[in-house]
Amino acid sequence: FYDQNRDGVRQEDEPGIGGMIVRVKGGRKKLALRTDGEGYFTIQNISEGLHGVQVDNRSLPLGFALAADTQTKATIREGFITTIDLPIVQRGQVRGFAFVDGNGDGEYESSEQRLEGARLRLTSSEDEALSYETVSTSFGQYAFDDLPAGKYWLEILATNSPKAQSLPAIEVTLEGEEELMARVRLAARPAGAVLLAKDKDPPPISDPEEGKPAEISASP
Repeated sequence: FYDQNRDGVRQEDEPGIGGMIVRVKGGRKKLALRTDGEGYFTIQNISEGLHGVQVDNRSLPLGFALAADTQTKATIREGFITTIDLPIVQRGQVRGFAFVDGNGDGEYESSEQRLEGARLRLTSSEDEALSYETVSTSFGQYAFDDLPAGKYWLEILATNSPKAQSLPAIEVTLEGEEELMARVRLAARPAGAVLLAKDKDPPPISDPEEGKPAEISASP
């Protein structure tokens, strides 16, 4: 089923996912079948014991995957019916690279330095408990994966360069029915550069409507 609120429990308004391929491993043979139009599947004549359950990601809609914390093993006992739920979540992603905006125009140019080893943070503007951190890799690249839809603040916490300083957080919106992805080139300012008045104070995460920076939307 499509686990819209990501709690691992199917709600009445959460639809099943039809056509998904489910495989059961264990014993001498593997069994596989597709879910019906409401997302249900039944596999019979399974030997007793511990069996693993797999979902073929290729059979899922683009941008969807089995929730990472799902229990995928089941113990089969003779004379009993074993039920296992498979919550499917929409996987959002924010990716791009961090750079030093030498001329302050907000756009990346090939002559401008990319920031490797910079520490970045992505925080939900709707729930501060949803906060993620990562470090940029070669050529300043970074990625935040497996994100729910919503609005986020994206910022550089530490540039890892004496020639660069962080700018206030920017807002990123993930929305869409089939694919949640935003590609963001995240700018830092040269060390010693003067901030414009509108950029001096970062937006408050708890109240994004005040002092809100330019919004970046991502949809298919």
